[in-house]
Parts: sequence; structure tokens; C-alpha cells
Amino acid sequence: MRFTLLIGILLSRVLLCNSQKVNYVKDYHPFINEAENLIIGNLLLEALYSYENAFKRVEFSFAKDEYNALLCCIMTGRRTQADIYLKNLALKGIDICFLEKNKLIKSFTEETHYKYQKYYPTSRKYNYVLIETLNKISKIDQDIRTPNALLKEPIAKTDSSNAKVLLDMIYDYGFPSEQLIGYDGVLPKESMYNLIIIHQNRLSGTFNFSDILFQAVENGSLLPNTALMLMLFQNEADILGFSYTIDTKEYIHTMECQHIDKERLLWGISTIKTYSMKVESPNPANFEFNIKKMVVKR
Repeated sequence: MRFTLLIGILLSRVLLCNSQKVNYVKDYHPFINEAENLIIGNLLLEALYSYENAFKRVEFSFAKDEYNALLCCIMTGRRTQADIYLKNLALKGIDICFLEKNKLIKSFTEETHYKYQKYYPTSRKYNYVLIETLNKISKIDQDIRTPNALLKEPIAKTDSSNAKVLLDMIYDYGFPSEQLIGYDGVLPKESMYNLIIIHQNRLSGTFNFSDILFQAVENGSLLPNTALMLMLFQNEADILGFSYTIDTKEYIHTMECQHIDKERLLWGISTIKTYSMKVESPNPANFEFNIKKMVVKR
């Protein structure tokens, strides 16, 4: 009863917050998707305008989008704007050694003698209580799945307990986001919370995070493409077409795919055909159309 009440309160609180804030699905991601499409068409200045249109509408923009905007600035000769995006990436903790693996960025920093390192904050304003708790339950999640642990305690019981802890954290602090736990904390393969959500599904009888994931995308706490992957595990059905984004050649024009595209747009995700064009088109400048591991300076 208490668990059900907590979920109801949590969703009500999230809905209330969203009514007072920018909706990223409507006000941010359409401009990001447009910018990425323009990049594929080699319309870099227009792409930069779309990025700037997205950024000015929100308080927080995602690291991958500022990385792409930085490349647009460098390639169109807008050095002052490039300085701003480099500074923003430094403040997000992205390591200059990673950035300079891109030849365009390395050439720019060498030509301008850019003092990237000076922008690294001595300490970042992350929620370390949240980070510590997420690390703890993630370790529990993995420990219970070792061969020696399987007979000691039912996995479903641990998954349920971890879900309750995660829900408490979301209620107290909000959904774990780049702002709260840092860029490296939200990477799909290394996320502090992904495994907890992935292990909640219909068959285990534990909590379905689908509504919370959607609200997190709307309020800018979660990238749509990350939500797309988590939704596959939550519902044990590919309602957002995750499998098509793994093998884009499987895309076919059927009523099912058209329905999936409509669902993707509701989440701020580009259609499967458009995503296919992004990942299959030549990309010599190494623009990033999905979240990846940018090295974080520790």
C-alpha cells in the first residue's frame, strides 16, 4: 500500500513540476533532430542556428548536442561561439584529451592557444548522496546475480527493494540526470541506474518505470535514445523500434513501422528512416548522433 502511494505521489509531483517547466519533447528535441538532419545535408550554419534555437529555450543542454554545435562553429569559422561551447564542455567535465582526438577540435585549440583546462571546476555541484546511493544499489544488483549468490536470496526480492530505493531517490532529488550525477553517470553502458530499471519488468512483477521515463525525457533529465533502450526492457516489446536502430537495414515501410514512428516522435526521437540516414551517411567530422562515452576528467 505504501509503495503504491509513493508511486502515485511521485508521478503527481513530476506532473506538477512538468506543468511549470519547459517540455523538452516539444521545445528542445525537435530542434536537435532538425540540426542533425541539416548536418547530414552539410548545411552546417543552418544546423548551428537550430542548435542555438534549442539551447536558448532550456536551462540545461546535453553534452552531445554542445559537442555537435562546437563542431558546427569550428567548421563555419565562428571562433567566439566555439569558445563558449568548449567552456561548457569543460564545465561538464569532458576531458580535452578526448575532444582533441577529433582533428578539427585539435586544430582549433592549437591555432587559438585555447586554455581549456582553466575552465575545469575544482569541484562539481553534483548530488553526491544520490550518486552514492545509486552506486550502492547497482552493486547490490550485480552481487545478487553472481553464481554464489543465487541461492541466498530471491533476485525478484532484491530487484523490488532496489526499485523502491530508486523511486525514493527520484522523489527526493529528481530523475538521475547529467546535472545531478554527471555525464559519465548517465552513459548507457555505465549508468548508475540503468540496470535497476532494466531488471524491472512485467514477468518479475516489479515496478514499470515507463511513465517516469517519459516524464524524465519531457523535463530534460533523460535523452530520448536512452529512454528508447530502457523501454524495450521495461515492456518486453519493441514499441519504440530499438531493434531497428541496431540494424537499420531491417527498416521496412509497414503499418507497424509507421505506428512505431508516431510513438518515437511523441518521445522526441527521430523516425527510424531519419535515424538510419544519420548513422549510415558519411560522417568524417565525427558528429555524434547518439550518446557515447566522452572521456570525463576525474
